[in-house]
Amino acid sequence: MKFTLLSATMLACVTTVLGANTCTAGLYYCGDTIKALPDAYPVGWYYGAAEQATYDAGIPDPRGSTPDVLFECTTDINFLKVVKNCGLNRCITPEESGKDAYCV
Repeated sequence: MKFTLLSATMLACVTTVLGANTCTAGLYYCGDTIKALPDAYPVGWYYGAAEQATYDAGIPDPRGSTPDVLFECTTDINFLKVVKNCGLNRCITPEESGKDAYCV
């Protein structure tokens, strides 16, 4: 019984931690925020997904411009969709969690 209770407690803790460190479907995120998310998936997943989405959208030099790209977190297989290239230092991440990032 103790093993089962301990296992359930550990699983709840891991789920809570991972859930807080992933993007939320439907919200917009700046590229620097996406790349800074701890990897709840295989190592480098968010970083690679951001680079790939930027490349697929035809944005030149994805490594240099990704922080300025506005992404939408989706429920489809790729999880990230480019919304817009905001331009140099023009993608704003709100301080309040649960709010959309935006371009200025």
